[in-house]
Amino acid sequence: MKATWIRLMGVVALAAVPALAQAQGTPEVGVVTTLQGQATVARASTTSPLPLKFRDSIFEKDRINTGEKSIVKVLMGGRAIVTVRELSVLTVTEEVGRTVVNLESGKIAVGVAKQRMKPGETFEVHTPNAVAAVRGTVFIVEVTRQGAQAGGGNLVASTQVTTVNGTVQVGASAVTSALVNVNALQRVGVVGTNLGPLQTVTPQQLNQLVGTFTANRQISPHQAAWSSVGAKQAGQVVALVSALTGTEVKSASDTAKTNASNDKATWVPAKGDFPKVIEPPEPIKTTTQAEPIKTTTQVAANGGFESGAFSPGWNLAGTGAVIGSFGQFTAPDGQFMGFISSGPGSLPDATGRFTQSSSLSQPFQATAGTLYTVKATFNFVSNEYPFWVNQFPNGSPFNDAMGISIKGPGGQTTQLTQLQVNSAFSPTQVSTQNVSVAGFTAGGDCSTCGWGFTGFKTVSFSWLAPSSGEATLVFEVGDVGDILFPSGVLVDDVSVVQDPPLFLLQGGKNLVRTSTDPLVEFTGGSATFDSVMVVAGGSMASLAGPLLRATDTNLTIPTSLLTVLPGGSFTSSTTDPLVSVTGGTHALGTDVAMFDIAGSGTALDADTGLMLATTEALKTNGPLFEADGATVTTNQVVRLD
Repeated sequence: MKATWIRLMGVVALAAVPALAQAQGTPEVGVVTTLQGQATVARASTTSPLPLKFRDSIFEKDRINTGEKSIVKVLMGGRAIVTVRELSVLTVTEEVGRTVVNLESGKIAVGVAKQRMKPGETFEVHTPNAVAAVRGTVFIVEVTRQGAQAGGGNLVASTQVTTVNGTVQVGASAVTSALVNVNALQRVGVVGTNLGPLQTVTPQQLNQLVGTFTANRQISPHQAAWSSVGAKQAGQVVALVSALTGTEVKSASDTAKTNASNDKATWVPAKGDFPKVIEPPEPIKTTTQAEPIKTTTQVAANGGFESGAFSPGWNLAGTGAVIGSFGQFTAPDGQFMGFISSGPGSLPDATGRFTQSSSLSQPFQATAGTLYTVKATFNFVSNEYPFWVNQFPNGSPFNDAMGISIKGPGGQTTQLTQLQVNSAFSPTQVSTQNVSVAGFTAGGDCSTCGWGFTGFKTVSFSWLAPSSGEATLVFEVGDVGDILFPSGVLVDDVSVVQDPPLFLLQGGKNLVRTSTDPLVEFTGGSATFDSVMVVAGGSMASLAGPLLRATDTNLTIPTSLLTVLPGGSFTSSTTDPLVSVTGGTHALGTDVAMFDIAGSGTALDADTGLMLATTEALKTNGPLFEADGATVTTNQVVRLD
């Protein structure tokens, strides 16, 4: 995919997350782009390890130590991503032409982008007994200790290197003359000073191994916080967007170095390039005090359960109750919240997914081609965690799950979110408080009494109705593998709102605009609307100018600036920012994200080793977003699906 620029200027405000202080004179080698669980960093400037935080800088010779059930991703110089698994210890050093990751113990996955490496530059992973060197590839390194050396008491270091893509040159540290090239779908082990034979890895084995490095993708305050940036952190944000998108990202400072004549992605579309062309209406421009545009219509009923019962609106199948508290938790919104359980009173599941399950659903009338925003707050709780998970380190056969979905008028189901006890989305906290609600009974000071929980999470999704008729929003929780250890889900603050954007492209209709002026422009005053543009599957938008420009205007756009649904495509040939705001106070993408982008089709990406979409959902020749002297609040800058 082509280069995408992002530039954030002026005052862009959210809850600030302070970075660790830089050691005097120590070069910065990376930035933390993902942090799930607990990790610490020890550095020369501190007397004891400090807790590592999302968006912290990593400096040369920092010693990173990850805790149990933790994952840390570090973006290094915009050219490599290092993903660190739980219970791992590593340091990073840099010298001219060489970056070295010293992995003392644990597991890491490394993705090195060859096109970002300078001539002669190498990236190496050193373990206590092996060296792996690359210029551009994706590979995984695992370090363990085995047995005891004959005649001594020391454990023997064992290193295993698995190549996802490209080639890794591996050798034993003590025997540099013996080297082997490990190609894709191959692995090699080094035990002590002995270099083992090459082994073939099946795609299934590789997918399973790569899957262990996947962090929780739920929306979190950490993800939201990275949009709080100052000029000093702009380079880190640029690097972070690279990590999120898997594409090359250039900073604003790179602009002067870019030769437009060499930009192969520059493309000015013509009307004949599309099978169907809808000439856009006149661009939206206002230079006066703009009156707010209020278009949101509430669809769901009793979304906060404040009637004290499921009615009106909700249908319960199985076991559940409307409650005010659950252990240490109280309703996050108002006095009441809903709860459903997979315990006694649940129903047999005819689909074969669950041993038994309960569901809470609410029907609503959907209109074909209408965009709806679904928002809910939930807390997944389970008796299976932590006891059964701890009994089976390689994965418990008991794997209760919860999900949120919409069943369309034609019967098709769209899964909005799904969590499982034993997956990367498993509960990560434990309570021993006594609880007995609607088939869920647990609590007490024993290994089998504690119950796990995720804590309350808020999710928002855009859903485009494929046809008219009755649709249904469904919350579901089910038992897998047993019926003795139930799980449940607390639900509150549910809303389904009709959410018409200023521009909605669907049904194969396309918008082509050759003017270089912004499609939407405001000067002064304030304006409120749900989204600027939504592009549905099978439709395209092609602009020669920016999408939105606002000067001294207070904007409230809760859903998104731009949403591209699976199968849709948005292109702009402008070199200006796609969206820019100068002055004013803005709430942008506070429900979903400023840019909500979904691809379609998946394939293994050669540079990162990740399963990525094969479609190019968003392409532009300028920065995505620019703010100058403005205050911006958002839930998330970019959400990728």
